Amino acid sequence: MAHSQPQDLPSCDAYFDSIQYKKNLPESLQRSLTHAFKIIPVSAFPEVPCGEVIEIHGDMPILEAVRVLSDNHIMAAPVLNPEPIPRQYGWQSRYLGILDYSAIIIWLLQNVDTAALSLAACGSAVVNCGATISWQKRSPVASPRAAKDETGSDKSDVDKDETGSDVASPRVAKPGVDKDESGSDKSGGDKEETGSVVGDFGVADEEEEPELEDIGSEMAEHLGEEIFGVLFEEEPFKSATAKKVVKKYRFAPFLPVVPESSMLTVLLLLSKYRLRNVPVVQNEGPLIINFITQTAIIRGLEKCKGRDWFDFIAKKPLTDFGLPFMSVDEMVSVNSDDLLMEAFKLMTENYIAGLPIFEGPNRKLVGNLSVRAVRFVLLRPDLFVDIRDLTVMEFIKTVGSAIPESGLSDPPLTCGPNDTMGSIIEKIASRYVHRIYVVEGNGTEPQMVVGIITLRDIISCFVTEPPDYLQNYLRDTVESFHQEIGEDGRFFGAYY
Repeated sequence: MAHSQPQDLPSCDAYFDSIQYKKNLPESLQRSLTHAFKIIPVSAFPEVPCGEVIEIHGDMPILEAVRVLSDNHIMAAPVLNPEPIPRQYGWQSRYLGILDYSAIIIWLLQNVDTAALSLAACGSAVVNCGATISWQKRSPVASPRAAKDETGSDKSDVDKDETGSDVASPRVAKPGVDKDESGSDKSGGDKEETGSVVGDFGVADEEEEPELEDIGSEMAEHLGEEIFGVLFEEEPFKSATAKKVVKKYRFAPFLPVVPESSMLTVLLLLSKYRLRNVPVVQNEGPLIINFITQTAIIRGLEKCKGRDWFDFIAKKPLTDFGLPFMSVDEMVSVNSDDLLMEAFKLMTENYIAGLPIFEGPNRKLVGNLSVRAVRFVLLRPDLFVDIRDLTVMEFIKTVGSAIPESGLSDPPLTCGPNDTMGSIIEKIASRYVHRIYVVEGNGTEPQMVVGIITLRDIISCFVTEPPDYLQNYLRDTVESFHQEIGEDGRFFGAYY
């Protein structure tokens, strides 16, 4: 497999330097925290539940991979190389990378339009074929329209709680497990007594030719319903696997640490350097033995209540940290009537994991759209007629009504500009969300969004980076893994 050479890593200094300048912590406390995090080994961090990281087999169909992420309430998972690799080759050969919802969204965006074009082409051929048959037979017998087969809907248990918790259970997902049965329309139309097939459009009257425009219109109405049949039952979409998606649409970087690495390294990777997760690999073996996420760090900080250093920081107001770092004018957002696919496109173009949903001229905050919402598009296609014409709010209401426990229609998490750091950590840890919106306004006035606080922002408030601390590590790790960088040169993950 060809690999591109490591390119210059993008500078993350501007964001992080701004945070260090804004936060109002005693220098002595900051030095003490940095030293403490530096001497704490990664091995001291709690393991994932049951001590085993979820891994996705490279040959697993992408729909099954989405189901694995959804069922285990995780945002991402390492992808195993399906080729047999000798153990002595290490983790560099065992893993292809990290599959996350952002990569899946990029794959979906590219293939939905292609599937629609494929359907349109097939539909045109069917119309012409059906018309020819009808003209030749000129049968006076009219056949009722064949009933549409309903096996295309996914009836599996995917309506899990939308907690967003970055936890895993002890299971290695392999191809063929819990395979989705959704697919294309199985209806073959009715048959006449002669055994010849009467198409889905019936047989033309003896004196009349079929109305091709009407036929095309009727097919267009069902185009959205059939897109997922094409995506998962027709080539080249049918053969889409986790391996192909993670190689072509790589979004999350693979930068592992070892048990002896410093927790300061992990905290910096998850804050300054924009990563959402950090795999922990064996010293002498090829396995990932832990998977540390931003959410896990926030939950870990919450458990530090009662310690002097944490309580000192927790009682400080957000303004003492310069939070929010991002104002409402800097936020990437969508309106409630914007198209869902355009919202997903915005996320990938701006390397972000969620968007606020505004409504009306006063930009009222009415919702939050996360990258993990794409699982409902893929696992519950029976809920939508045509996802290409689906608005953000239609999507939120549809999923919220059909799957109340999804949490998709819950009000966005908010806080006030004078709330304390401790209260923010508690709110985020309890809801397993990745962002909280800062609002102003009292009971008599509508609340206005003035900014956003992300997991990355919170972690950044607790750490500083000694001069050039991670530069050598980053370059050595990239070179060791022979990291494939996308065509656009992007290597790092989302900003928030």
